[in-house]
Amino acid sequence: MRQYDSVVDFSPEDFNILISDSRVRSVVNVLIEKGVPQDRVVTKANGETKPRVPTTTPEGRSANRRV
Repeated sequence: MRQYDSVVDFSPEDFNILISDSRVRSVVNVLIEKGVPQDRVVTKANGETKPRVPTTTPEGRSANRRV
């Protein structure tokens, strides 16, 4: 990530990690609100670094959007 004055320039990889991390935090918040103890929740944001299935089709890309 590079910063120029007040503008932040994200690479696509950085942006994908940010999206992944945001999804993870949302799920964690819901789990904790539902009563799951925080010390039982383990998270990892992978972005595009560890796809479950090939991402060459829309179905494959959708299958990799998981939490």
